[in-house]
Amino acid sequence: MLIIDATVLSFVLSRPDAAADLKKKGLPFYGNFVSSSGRSFDKSQGCNHAVYLEKCDIENNNYVIWTWGTTVNLTKEMILGWPTDQPNAPTVTGAYTWNTGTVCASIVADQITVQ
Repeated sequence: MLIIDATVLSFVLSRPDAAADLKKKGLPFYGNFVSSSGRSFDKSQGCNHAVYLEKCDIENNNYVIWTWGTTVNLTKEMILGWPTDQPNAPTVTGAYTWNTGTVCASIVADQITVQ
């Protein structure tokens, strides 16, 4: 399970041609997409949605996300983004960095039951 910013999911579902172009170029959504009205999506505003990571095809850079009763295909770049500077953000420590991705957290579970 991933905790993400749903903006990228909405983008892929509503703008499949633009999403395919970013996928082909190996680019993350944030920092690379500008809407037809001129709005630039420089960074995520925070996570607001939990999704299920259904399949991982590392060789073809395709990650199938189950959400809203359907599946959405994302790339590693769309999920993780690229390292970036955030001049107005708190300082990070060690190997950690800010990024242009959509994921904030993940949960790994082999089995979840009500019993």
